[in-house]
Amino acid sequence: MYAIATAISTNSHTFYNDLFIASIGIFALLMILDNLYNTLFLFFHLPLMTDATVKIEMLQRDILFKEMGIVDVFYWDKIPHDRNNNFKEFLQKKYILTNISKVHCLRENADTYSIIIKIGWLKKKYGSFSLDCDKKIAILNIDGIEVDRFKVREEEANLVLWETELKNRFRDIGPHSVVYRPSILRVKLAIIVTCIIVGAIVIITSFYKVHEDIIIACVHNLWYNFWS
Repeated sequence: MYAIATAISTNSHTFYNDLFIASIGIFALLMILDNLYNTLFLFFHLPLMTDATVKIEMLQRDILFKEMGIVDVFYWDKIPHDRNNNFKEFLQKKYILTNISKVHCLRENADTYSIIIKIGWLKKKYGSFSLDCDKKIAILNIDGIEVDRFKVREEEANLVLWETELKNRFRDIGPHSVVYRPSILRVKLAIIVTCIIVGAIVIITSFYKVHEDIIIACVHNLWYNFWS
């Protein structure tokens, strides 16, 4: 017992010093990771911002010096039979920035499609594409949010979804802000949780190193009492 008491009195001061140093190290690690995340975020988003700036400048120039027309987007009856994945690519380019593995369009009636968007293996988004009662407007909803409207005209017994070139190019500058909400807070929380785990490992390791003599003394004492 004397050996245990001696070890405790000798190492307790060292333990608190090491714990204080470890706490400072964890705080410094958090700050470094946060600055690293911000730097990487700006670095990888710089090309996107540059591309958006170029598109804005070109659009401003064309608005001033070019007559803007209309752009045909889809044929209403061909959406569920789209073998070229034009509809999937349209959704991915305009509204959902993550990889879309598959899009299912199920026709509920002549005026409505239900949409299932598979993202990866597990995640899904649900939506609908529907015509208004006059079949002049097509409304696209994703996860209960109306993300866009398209004008509709009849052409040789086919319904054509179209929009102005100005709207098409303006929307092409970036993804729809309502649907795609990048969760920066979630990324930062993941970094903080990682730092907490690393910090806990550091504290446990420091505790073991500081109290190694105490642990060995306790084990020897138990061993001696067991066999004596």
